[in-house]
Amino acid sequence: MDFSGEGVPQDRALAAEWCERAATQGEARAQGSHSVVYEADDGVPHNDERAVAWRQRAWEQDHPGALDNLGLTVTEGRGVTRDEARGFALLNRAAGRVWWKGVPRWD
Repeated sequence: MDFSGEGVPQDRALAAEWCERAATQGEARAQGSHSVVYEADDGVPHNDERAVAWRQRAWEQDHPGALDNLGLTVTEGRGVTRDEARGFALLNRAAGRVWWKGVPRWD
């Protein structure tokens, strides 16, 4: 999926739709990406609660990027009740899943 429109006319709403299809099928990276789509108002209306819900799904599959983003979201209280202790715990867990130059590990 490509939000940039390389090789095809750019259609962010259609890209968001395809991203959601993959996310709904359980693809952790698509779930993490789709959370950002809702947060950034990129092809779908801004919705922090939906962004958190998609991040949560990706987090349940131990996706490192989703862990990091969920940690920030919880720490800042965007779409969820602010909880710095839980947010920092998620950030620490995400940090433990990263190796060489910030590349996520998929053990």
